[in-house]
Amino acid sequence: MQDVTKAPACSPPLQLLLSPRPAPLNHIPVTCQCPKGEDMGPPPPKARGLWIQLQKLLTSWLGGQQDWTQHLDEAYMLQQKRIRESPLLRAAKDNDLCVLKKLLLDRTCDFRQRGALGETALHIAALYDNLEAAMVLTEAAPELVKEPAICEPFVGEEPERFFKVDTGQTALHIAVMNQNVNLVKALLAHGASVSARAVGSAFCLSPHNLLYFGEHPLSFAACVGSEEIVRLLIEHGADIRAQDSLGNTVLHILVLQPNKTFACQMYNLLLSYDGRGDHLQSLDLVPNHQGLTPFKLAGVEGNTTMFQHLMQKRKHIQWMCGPLTSTLYDLTEIDSWGEDVSFLELVVSSKRREARQILEQTPVKQLVSVKWRKYGRPYFCILGALYVLYMICFTMCCIHRPLKSRSGNRTNSRDITILQQKLLQILLSMHLSVYLLPCLLPSCLPYECSICYACTVDKQKKLEEAYVTQQDKIRLVGELMTIFGAVIILFLEIPDIFRVGFSRYFGQTVLGGPFHVITITYASLVLVTMVMRLSNTNGEVVPMSFALVLGWCSVMYFARGFQMLGPFTIMIQKMIFGDLLRFCWLMAVVIVGFASAFFIIFQTEDPSNLGQFYDYPMALFSTFELFLTIIDGPANYDVNLPYMFSIVYFAFAIIATLLMLNLFIAMMGDTHWRVAHEQDELWRAQVVATTVMLERKMPRTLWPRSGICGYKYGLGDRWFLRVETNQDQNALRVRRYVEAFKGSDKEEEHEHLSEKQPSVVESGILARASLALPTPSLSRTTSRSSSSHRGWEIIRRNTLGHLNLGLDLGEGDGEESVYHI
Repeated sequence: MQDVTKAPACSPPLQLLLSPRPAPLNHIPVTCQCPKGEDMGPPPPKARGLWIQLQKLLTSWLGGQQDWTQHLDEAYMLQQKRIRESPLLRAAKDNDLCVLKKLLLDRTCDFRQRGALGETALHIAALYDNLEAAMVLTEAAPELVKEPAICEPFVGEEPERFFKVDTGQTALHIAVMNQNVNLVKALLAHGASVSARAVGSAFCLSPHNLLYFGEHPLSFAACVGSEEIVRLLIEHGADIRAQDSLGNTVLHILVLQPNKTFACQMYNLLLSYDGRGDHLQSLDLVPNHQGLTPFKLAGVEGNTTMFQHLMQKRKHIQWMCGPLTSTLYDLTEIDSWGEDVSFLELVVSSKRREARQILEQTPVKQLVSVKWRKYGRPYFCILGALYVLYMICFTMCCIHRPLKSRSGNRTNSRDITILQQKLLQILLSMHLSVYLLPCLLPSCLPYECSICYACTVDKQKKLEEAYVTQQDKIRLVGELMTIFGAVIILFLEIPDIFRVGFSRYFGQTVLGGPFHVITITYASLVLVTMVMRLSNTNGEVVPMSFALVLGWCSVMYFARGFQMLGPFTIMIQKMIFGDLLRFCWLMAVVIVGFASAFFIIFQTEDPSNLGQFYDYPMALFSTFELFLTIIDGPANYDVNLPYMFSIVYFAFAIIATLLMLNLFIAMMGDTHWRVAHEQDELWRAQVVATTVMLERKMPRTLWPRSGICGYKYGLGDRWFLRVETNQDQNALRVRRYVEAFKGSDKEEEHEHLSEKQPSVVESGILARASLALPTPSLSRTTSRSSSSHRGWEIIRRNTLGHLNLGLDLGEGDGEESVYHI
């Protein structure tokens, strides 16, 4: 063995060559030491196991995201420690070619040794952008090119992924992300796999990760914006249609990138390679596992730049006449007619606020306007009118429900009930006993049976008293209409719950989530009332009263058809489910605390003089009324009140009335201010959601497809929407004025320089200065005063001519013709 003192300066001791392979990150030994003198003996096995499980559950519940961050921090610290301990990894990091070559020539050196994250020396050389060290490693050990990192953040948690081919982060992924073209060429020359997938938690789409580049080297290259590497990978056989674990193609991943400009350029580049294969479906129409194409994903994410870029590729300009332009827009994937995954529904149900800006883009804005104006608004108004009539019918049926005078005696002095519900019971056997028994056996009935028969007839008359008069029959028709309407509501709502999903259907405010809950609850209460009426169950007033409140509250849903009232309903929803729920928790704590105190104070007093806090339920209700200032503070000046009542009531008045109520009002004012700034966007989103809902539920014969069929005009089996736009002439005029100023400045500068006759070097310096500093300096202001005056005169004349066309009709034609393009 070579002596360390005789070794060259660039070589480490050879005793460190055979570094032991580190333990996996998930199997780091943890030692626990107990304080001396405090050993109380081991607990029982069952108790110890239960305590360990509770401790793990509590730790996982309290840790959350901090566990993941700490996990990564420890992993990267172990990586650096492992690199310092291993001469091979350290040489690859430092790009020390002398040490690296000697280590690779030594037979005792394991060139497959890995770091703490399962990376090889080639991974480290590519990570630190050391081209020379990577070239030495690929020449000495070409098999390292295909070796992936085998630690959990880079290969996933499933053990079987370790044995899959082309799974895990390779050196090619790292070289592509660092945009090292020479290293990418070297790795591809040594057989690097272009289809390797970098799977694992470090590469998935997660809030923990700062970026998402997919899994394949091609998507990595497209996301970093390296056109040369993209072409290089495609030439070596990279599949542009490859999909990652989420089903996203490289086009989907480009839509999710924050750099919109590079994403659009790469999108065009990749689509230029799409037509070279024999594929029936275009690359930009391939959906991911959620059924979203790149175009729909751009709408969901609110990527207006990518959306406009894709729409520019789909439009066809018919003609241009002055400021007017007629354009045909392809409605593929935009029109919700006949599609299971509607683009418009995805946009309005997106959690991103930027997605609502898509509704302002052409042609989405025009398409929604056509549908709403032509079909949506009339049908929605008709539906609202029918629902109001339906609720009036239900209300009249409830008001005129069958009641009769109370027959029993009242035993409680506090009972003030004077009417009770009429009974309804239809029994086939009772009808048979009434009509068939006397006919079959008229002479064989004994006296007791005759008495029973008479009682049966009398009871039958009482049971049929709910529907006897003409008014009862009219009410019966209204009740049947009410039940029929409730069944229709459930029939329309329940299929949408399974189609959209429970949380999304009831949780989206724009889609009318709370109103869906109210409507379904109302229909269910109507059916419960029907069952209670048929079974002669007392207490139908409970579901009936709740149904009336919920049914009339659902009328507010139809306010979204009006621009003034639509955002108003959203304000109410946000205040109820945001401010009011938070305030109710605080209110409940205050009411329970002070109600208990009031009950204890008056527990020993005579309730006849001051009975608001006699029992605990009454104390809770009275404190609630005091909290909302519905009643004044109870007082009786004829008796002596407990002195603690004044102290407690003073604190209650300060905390509840003065502080908490004003705090609640301020919270609602803040919510109103926030919603008021978004009311136009919110109302437009409500209109889109309502239009899509009506289009999905209405028959196709009552809702034809909007747009122009391209098949009739030789444009294929697609639908188009023609949009006429008026270009802003002011922008063109400003551009002409700027060009006029630039031209006059160049003329003055040329005359000024020709008078002084500068040298070639000076003219070059002035030219470079004029390019570097386009803003005019103060020293040149005097020399350009005449040209600037002429330019401002042109602006004045054109502005006045824009306001009054008769001002410039007789003058300035020759001069103006110079500046008009």
